[in-house]
Amino acid sequence: MKAFAVSFLILVSSFASFPQTTVRDEKEPIEVLRFDWKYAGYSNIEMDDKKRDSVTPGGMSTRRVKGYAFKYTATATIKNRGAKKIKAIEWDYVFTNPESQKEIKRFKIKSKQMVGPDEIVTLSKTVVLDTSQEMQPVNNAKQKVFITRLEYEDGSVWHL
Repeated sequence: MKAFAVSFLILVSSFASFPQTTVRDEKEPIEVLRFDWKYAGYSNIEMDDKKRDSVTPGGMSTRRVKGYAFKYTATATIKNRGAKKIKAIEWDYVFTNPESQKEIKRFKIKSKQMVGPDEIVTLSKTVVLDTSQEMQPVNNAKQKVFITRLEYEDGSVWHL
């Protein structure tokens, strides 16, 4: 009887040591219904101005300087298709060249917003770009929004 119990424990422990796989639902837990990118003006900003010098260890010094920045508003209307309440969403607003399909620019955005099951909400984030950054190539670019990570109210996480 003792040998049977030991054999049984060895058998059970061998099953427990198999790697656990996560079964993903066939449908994505969130659906992007529409999205938009709009120019929202410009504003004064403070930014770091890094300069090489011979006094600072490492040869770099940083100071704050005033400048101008362009503001854009990125929006995405999404639907929670899952059964759990979402508390935060990470999403990428991506611009690609329509001819070559190569990515031109990607903006990573995090929105802390509660979204219940089957609920539809519009996420909105202001993106500020220093005037030295070139935004001209995105004017005729193809736009897309990708949901990359979800944080649920129960502490679990879904990611792409």
